[in-house]
Amino acid sequence: MHKQFTIATSLAIIAAALLAGDLRAEDRKTYHASFCLAANGLDSEYYRSEYRITKASGTGTGTLLCPITHDSFECSGIQGCVMSLQADVQVVDNHNTGDVSCTLSVRDATGSSYWYKTAATHDRPGTAETLSLSGEANWAEAASYILKCTLPTNDSNGFTKIFGYSVLEPG
Repeated sequence: MHKQFTIATSLAIIAAALLAGDLRAEDRKTYHASFCLAANGLDSEYYRSEYRITKASGTGTGTLLCPITHDSFECSGIQGCVMSLQADVQVVDNHNTGDVSCTLSVRDATGSSYWYKTAATHDRPGTAETLSLSGEANWAEAASYILKCTLPTNDSNGFTKIFGYSVLEPG
């Protein structure tokens, strides 16, 4: 009888602890950079390989649109729908005059920007790094996520590469 009481009490304490916290699952997705497409439709200006994408021709900078699967449309918990979103982009910037810049934005059902965060390499040539972008929003209003990255054309000033990106979505 005492053993059953101890087990029941332990289970009640564990259940109370779980209910007191705001538990959310996390859903991390990782994408290869080759999923990114030229915003202007000129994919021929970019070179893709089994490990990266780079802007190999054309002039100036190019903008890539990188798809993100938004598959968590529910929110729950004590705090409602306010949740965080994080994206990490793996890049190398070996360009002396241009930077890699990425913007993560959350759009509502009409396509209007709900919020956005931008990160860039900021004149650190030769650096392999991760650009991290994160923010919080009321996910009941979030319809889509967009990752947009801008990189300079490879030329005598150097090169840049994007290897991949990952997104941590509330689940």
